[in-house]
Amino acid sequence: MSQRRKLRYRMHQLLEIRNIMDAMKNLAVLETHKLDRLLENQQILIKDLERIADDFFSFYPCPVYQSNDETDCWILFGSERGFSGDFNETLLSHLDKRVARTVNRPYLLIPVGNKLFTKLQDNPHVTRFIEGADVTEEINTIINTLVMHIDTLQTKYTMLNVFALFHNADTEEVTSRQLVPPFRHNPDKRPAYAFPPALYIPPEEFFSELFDRYLFVALQEISYTSLMAENHKRIQHMTGAVQKLDEKTDELMRKYHIHRQEEITEEIEVILLNSIVEPA
Repeated sequence: MSQRRKLRYRMHQLLEIRNIMDAMKNLAVLETHKLDRLLENQQILIKDLERIADDFFSFYPCPVYQSNDETDCWILFGSERGFSGDFNETLLSHLDKRVARTVNRPYLLIPVGNKLFTKLQDNPHVTRFIEGADVTEEINTIINTLVMHIDTLQTKYTMLNVFALFHNADTEEVTSRQLVPPFRHNPDKRPAYAFPPALYIPPEEFFSELFDRYLFVALQEISYTSLMAENHKRIQHMTGAVQKLDEKTDELMRKYHIHRQEEITEEIEVILLNSIVEPA
């Protein structure tokens, strides 16, 4: 095979790779559009639940959780697929810093996302691996699995603190949020209303229902936020990769034209040489 044909074959390969990566980038862009709408609604719902909790706790004090036997559980929202740069490495770096602050406290890990799990599969602190979401529609199944596993862990440990560690799409930073015990941001405050909320069930039962609802909605919001950040990272990574492929293709195209010109020059030289040596 001539050098020019090798170059043409290589350019064809690069074009196929570019088309695949461009399609993956477009899918990530479409996913961010869906997540934009869902995140806005989810954040409104979170604020509504927190306002309800503020009103409730101003009349019915939040249960106090105290124990000398505390265990931390970290839910790590990593990536399910590749082409996301240092998404998982950054997450694990922040985990190490946070775990170091409570060095004497035992901890558990729940990695979400296949690519993250490959980095933690030999870690003895991993208590459960959960596959991540490729698309938004898969998130509710993941959350149901998470909630069920958290319930199981709460029966095994005297005092379980559950934290979520995830990439924040808005700040482009890794963020942590405590989910259990709930509403730790709600200090005792003066009631905003003169009368307590009208409850049709005992306060303890209402608190339990409120906590269950808040946990599910908070995990939804975190999952949407993490998937949004993952897709943003993938779009950036793909954009850079496509640009490099275009640059490489342009370089091969220049070489292709140079070889083509050399072949044409050789053909002309052969024609001229033959015309000179032909007998009169």
